Amino acid sequence: SQCVAVSAMGDTIEIEAGFYLETVVLDKALTLIGGQGSTNTTVTGPDSDFDVMTVLVDGINISGLTIDGGLYGLAIASSVTQVQLSDCVLAETGSFQLQLPPALVNEAVSAVTLVPHASGQLDAVLVHTGALTTSTSWHTLPGDMVYYRANSTVTVGGDISPVLTIASGVVIKNWRSNIIIGPTAGSPGGLMADNVIFTSIHDGAMGGDTSGNSVVPAHSDWYDIQFQAGAIEGSCQLNNCDIRYGGRFNHAVWARSGGSFSATNCDFMANTK
Repeated sequence: SQCVAVSAMGDTIEIEAGFYLETVVLDKALTLIGGQGSTNTTVTGPDSDFDVMTVLVDGINISGLTIDGGLYGLAIASSVTQVQLSDCVLAETGSFQLQLPPALVNEAVSAVTLVPHASGQLDAVLVHTGALTTSTSWHTLPGDMVYYRANSTVTVGGDISPVLTIASGVVIKNWRSNIIIGPTAGSPGGLMADNVIFTSIHDGAMGGDTSGNSVVPAHSDWYDIQFQAGAIEGSCQLNNCDIRYGGRFNHAVWARSGGSFSATNCDFMANTK
């Protein structure tokens, strides 16, 4: 962290092989390189109240590190639009291994190695509120790891008609959160999901014990998936999906403002509507 503090924007910091107890906040464009790779260079957060490594700005490059301990392993702020990761291992953290904005999910999840906790609890990628204006995919995660969304709204729409594709086998756990597809006729968007589970953060039957407590799931734990006026015909499809414990103020999945979607062979359980 001292090296980061005295560095200038655009600098490269080479970290010798070893074990470092550090809490690192990256608030300027820098490159961090573990000189002998992630198997030999570990940054461990010494305080369970603080994230091990926090990215606050664009232009951060991180490679060759294992990150563990602390609260979250790697926390990328919701305002960040670009980060480059390679040979990074996110391991035995105090809480979730990774948090990031929705537009960086595809890039970051593909670039890091996510190691589930030995306890089988708190294995998740936390996704912030944010807008998807270009097409992207959310990939399957290792083991029972899930995508976790709390008080989060993800919108999919824009001038180039973006589509969010969610891979088969993905589990998305939610609390007071929603997904809005095609928010206006002038901002079209789509959602393609096949064999995906949308459920509550307290649903331990799906994706393991993500909340780390004994709270039971309940209908209306999360809001909904909305297909609005800009929902793209043919690109708004839920197939073989499981939708559980949603619909806090309305249906768990619904069309509004002239939007439409198709749902085939989907199971709806314990939703408000």
